[in-house]
Amino acid sequence: MKDILDDFKEDLEFLLQAGERRKIEERRQHAKKAASSVDVHDFPDLLHIQSYLYRPGVKAEPESGVAPSEDETPLTVESLIPREESEPPNLSDVWDECVLADSAGPSETGHYEMADPLPEPLRETPTESPDRPVSVSFSDSEPPAPAPPISASPEKPDDRPAVQQEPAPRSAEPRPEAPIEAPEREPVHYTPKKKDEPPAWKKLWTSMQGHSLIGVDIGSHALKLVHLRKGAAGFSLSAVSCHEFEPIPEELAEAERVEKRQEQILQFLKGKFRHLDYITSALTGLEVIYRQLNLPRISKKELLEAVPWAVRKDLPYELDSAALGFEVQKTVKKGRAEKLKVGTVVAPSQLVAEHLQIYQKLGVLPAKLTAVPVAIWNVIRRDKALLQKKVLVVEIGARRSHLVFINQGVLDFHREITTAAQDFIEAIGNTIFYNLDMPQPSQAEAVTLWQTHGIPGENSEQTIDGGIKLSEIGISLRPVLERLINEIRRSIDYYREKFQVESIDCVFISGGSACVPGLQARLADMLNTQVELLNPFQIAGIKKWETHETLLTCAPRFTIAVGLAMDLSGGMNLLPVELQGMHRLHKIKKILRYSALVVAVGIGLSTAFLTLKMQQITAELSHLQTRYIKMEPVRQEFMRLKGLQDQLQQKLDLYRSKIFVNPNAVQHLRAISNLVPPSIALTSVTIAPLTSVEEGEEDAQPQKTGVEKIVLRGIAFPARALEGPNLAEFLLKLKNSGYFQSIEMVGQETQANGAIAFVINCYY
Repeated sequence: MKDILDDFKEDLEFLLQAGERRKIEERRQHAKKAASSVDVHDFPDLLHIQSYLYRPGVKAEPESGVAPSEDETPLTVESLIPREESEPPNLSDVWDECVLADSAGPSETGHYEMADPLPEPLRETPTESPDRPVSVSFSDSEPPAPAPPISASPEKPDDRPAVQQEPAPRSAEPRPEAPIEAPEREPVHYTPKKKDEPPAWKKLWTSMQGHSLIGVDIGSHALKLVHLRKGAAGFSLSAVSCHEFEPIPEELAEAERVEKRQEQILQFLKGKFRHLDYITSALTGLEVIYRQLNLPRISKKELLEAVPWAVRKDLPYELDSAALGFEVQKTVKKGRAEKLKVGTVVAPSQLVAEHLQIYQKLGVLPAKLTAVPVAIWNVIRRDKALLQKKVLVVEIGARRSHLVFINQGVLDFHREITTAAQDFIEAIGNTIFYNLDMPQPSQAEAVTLWQTHGIPGENSEQTIDGGIKLSEIGISLRPVLERLINEIRRSIDYYREKFQVESIDCVFISGGSACVPGLQARLADMLNTQVELLNPFQIAGIKKWETHETLLTCAPRFTIAVGLAMDLSGGMNLLPVELQGMHRLHKIKKILRYSALVVAVGIGLSTAFLTLKMQQITAELSHLQTRYIKMEPVRQEFMRLKGLQDQLQQKLDLYRSKIFVNPNAVQHLRAISNLVPPSIALTSVTIAPLTSVEEGEEDAQPQKTGVEKIVLRGIAFPARALEGPNLAEFLLKLKNSGYFQSIEMVGQETQANGAIAFVINCYY
C-alpha cells in the first residue's frame, strides 16, 4: 500500500508541476514578445546568457563614436552587463535569481526575468570528471558551483574568464560599428532538387521493383551503407558498402573542412538511392542527447505535452531551438499503478538542418533521422535471447565511443565518450622506440600498426620491420586503454546505482576498431567479464549476409548502419514535424500517380479496342444489309413455306390427338411374325391397354394397369386333319417365347372347308 501511495504522490506532483510549468511558459512567451531580441554570437563570454541580460533594468550605453538611432539603442559588450551600483554581477546571484524566478514567476523588482530556460553556463557543463559520465545531466544531479564573475571593464574586454561552451563561437571580437540584432530563426524547409531526377519510365520501373531499407551511418572516418529488403520471412541483405574518407588538411578553416567533408559524402552517396527507398540516418555528438523518462500512464495527446516538460531540465540548450522525438518502449505495472518507459532523443534544430542539407543536395527525402543509441537498440532487441538480459554495447568509433545499456529490451541509458580509435592511433604515433635510431611513426604508419597489430601485450617479444618491439607499442597504448576501461567502469557503476541494476549479463563491442587484434581479450581481462564481438547481421537474423565475404571479418563496424536500416518505427524521429511521414505520403502519391497513369493507359487501350471493334461491326452490318436486300425474294418464299409448314404441323397435331398410336405396336408385330408358322394366317391384330375399375366406386374412371392386351384373330389352314395340331403348336410357341406374360384361347370355330378360325388373347 505504501508503494501505491508513493507512486500516486509522485504522479500527482508530476501533473501539478506540468500545470505550473505550462503557466510559466505562457508568461515566458508573453515576455519574449515584449522584449527585444539581441544576437550576441560575436561575444563568446555572454553567448549563453543573452536571453537573461537584456531585460528591464539593463542600461544600454553607446560606445564612443557611435550615435544611437531613434528607433533602437545600440548595444555593446559593457551595455549587455546589468549594472547594480558599481559592482559586476556574479553568476551565482544570477543562478539564485533565475531559480527564484522559475518558482515564483516573473520578477517584479530584479534586473532578470526568467523568460527562457537556464543558459548553458548556469547548468552543468559535460566534462570528463571521474564522478560523472560525459554529457549526462539528470534531475538528481548536484547543483553547479558558482562561476567566476564576468568583468565589465571596457578597457580589458579580453581579461574575462572564458566560459566553456560547445560548439565554439564564431569570433570573440566585438563589432561596434552598428547595433547588433539577431536574425529570426527561419523554419527548416526541405525541397529536394528535381534537376537530377530520373525519367518517368525509370521511376515507374523502380517502383515496380520495390524499395530498399537503407541505413546511412556517417561517421568521422568512414561512411557505411546497408541495404535490406523485408519479406514475409524477415530481413535479407541485398547490398553493403563502406567508404573511407580522405584526410582533410588540418590547416584549413572549420567551414572549409566541413565543406570538404560534405563534398566527399555527396560524391559517395550520389546514385546510391532509388526513388522510393526508405532511408534512415543518425546524428551523433555531445549535443544529441538520449533520456529515458518514467511517466504515469497517460494518453498520447498528453504525452505530447508531458515529454517536453519532463526532458527540458536535462538539456544544456533551449528546447524551443531543438528537435525532439520519443517512443513508448514498455509499460511497467507496479502494484495498481502503471508506468510508461519513454525513450526520448533531442538534438539542436541547427544540427538537424545541417544534416538534412546532404539529402537535399542529393534530391532524396529521408524517412527518419534518429540517434546512434537507437540504432544499436534496434539490433539488440531483434534477438529474443537478449530480450531477457541486461546488455552493454561499447561502440568504438574513430573519434568517439558510445556506451549503450539495454535492460530486457528497453534502452535505459546512453553515454558518449571521447576516448576512441584516434586516441590509440595518436598514442602509437607518439611512441618513442628505445635503442633504435628511427623516428616516431607517421599517421599512416600508426594506422597500419593499429589495424595490423592492435593492442599487443607489454611482455611480447615479437618484433616487426626495423626491429620494433611490439611491447613498446603496448606500453604506449596502456594509458589510453586504461582511460577507456575507467570510462566503462564508471558508466557501469553509475548505471547500476541509477537504475538499481545488480550486474550486466552481456558485454559486446562493435565499431570499426572492435576487430583489431588484442582489444577484445584486453577488455575482457581488465573488466573481469566476458566480452563478445557484436555481429549485427547474425543477432538481428538477417539472411544472405554470409554471401558477402568482407562481412566475415568486419561485420561489427556495420552495427549502426544495420540498426538504422531495420528501424521502421515512427518513434524517436528527429525530422521536423512537417517532414515526418512525408516519405510515406510521397510514396502513396507516387503510387497513386502511377496507378492513374496505368488506368489512363488502360482506358486508352480499351477505347482504341472498342473503336476498332465498332468499325468492324459497322462494316459487317453494312455487308449484311446488302445481302438482306438481295435475299428478300428468298425470304418471302421462305415465309410462305413456313406458313404451309405450320398449317401441316397443326393438322398433324390434331390427328395425333384424335388417333391413338401405340408405340409398342411395331415391336409386338415383329415378335408375333417370327412365331407364326406357315400353316396359320393372322387376319387381325388388336392392341389395347388393359384397364381396371376399383370396386365400390360407381363413378370411378378406369385406370390403366400397365399391361397391354393383344388379340390375335386368324385361320389354321386344313392340312390332312393337322389343323388342330398346327394351332396347338402356334399356342405353344407363343407361350414358350417368353415375350408375353400369359396366353389364352378365347374361341375357335371349324369352318366347312375344314379350316379352324381362332381368337387368342396375349398379355404383355
